[in-house]
Amino acid sequence: MYVYEGKDYSKVSESDKKTFDQLLAEKLRLSESAIGERALRSSGGGGNETGARGGALAAGLTLPEGRKRRQLSDEELEVRRKKRAELKAKRAKLREEQEQRKLEEKRKKRLFTVFVVFVMRCTLCDLREEFWRRNGYTSQNCPLEGSSEEEEEEG
Repeated sequence: MYVYEGKDYSKVSESDKKTFDQLLAEKLRLSESAIGERALRSSGGGGNETGARGGALAAGLTLPEGRKRRQLSDEELEVRRKKRAELKAKRAKLREEQEQRKLEEKRKKRLFTVFVVFVMRCTLCDLREEFWRRNGYTSQNCPLEGSSEEEEEEG
C-alpha cells in the first residue's frame, strides 16, 4: 500500500525528517517574528494548523501584509466627524422631504378623486333632470322649500 513506482514509502527517510524539521523551524521563526505584529487568524490554536490560506507552513510562502493605516490627527478626526454628521443630517432631511412629497401626492390624489366623484354626480343629476324635462316626467317627491320659490320666480 505504501509502495509507489517501486519505492517503499512505509518507512520515514532521512530527507523526510530533514524537511519536517525545516518546516517546524520556519513555523517557529514566523511565530516569533509576529509577536509585535498583528497575529494571524490561524494562529489561535484552533484546528487548522496550515493557516487560513493554506501556506503558513510551506517553505517560502507567506501571507501578504496589509496596507498600514496612517494615524489621523485630532483635527482630521473632527473634520471626519463633522462630515459624517452633515451627511447624516442631509439624508434625514431628504428622507423627510420625500415623506412630505408622498403625503402631498396622496392628499392631491384623494382630493382629485373626491372632485371627480362630485363632478360625475353633478353631471348625472343635471343629465337626469334634462332627460326628465325632455320627456315630460314629474317627480312624486314633495318639492323642497327653496326649490318651490325658484320655480315660482321662473314661472
